[in-house]
Amino acid sequence: MKLIFVCVVALLSIACTWVKPLPGSAEVALVKSAHTQNCTKVGAVYANTTNRILGIHRSTKKVNDELLVLAKKEAHTLGGDTLVALGPVIEGKQKFDAYRCL
Repeated sequence: MKLIFVCVVALLSIACTWVKPLPGSAEVALVKSAHTQNCTKVGAVYANTTNRILGIHRSTKKVNDELLVLAKKEAHTLGGDTLVALGPVIEGKQKFDAYRCL
C-alpha cells in the first residue's frame, strides 16, 4: 500500500510545475544572440531545476519551462529584459546571458 501511495505521489509530482514567475519577469524575452547587438549585458544567469523525482524523469517541456521561468526571474532581478540561451538543457541545468535592450 505504501508503495502505491509513493508511486501516485511521484507521478503527480512529475506533472507539476513548481516555479512561479515574479511580477515583471514574464515580460523578459528569450531571443537569439543576433538580436542583442544594441543591448547591454547585465549578467550571466544559471538556472537549474529537478529533472527527476524518485528516479523518474520529468517531462522535458516542464523542465524547460521551469528553467525559463527561473532565468527570467533572475534576469529581471538583474535589471534585464532579454535572455539568450548559451546552450542546451543538461541534467536540468541551463546557462543564459541577460541583457537590457532599450
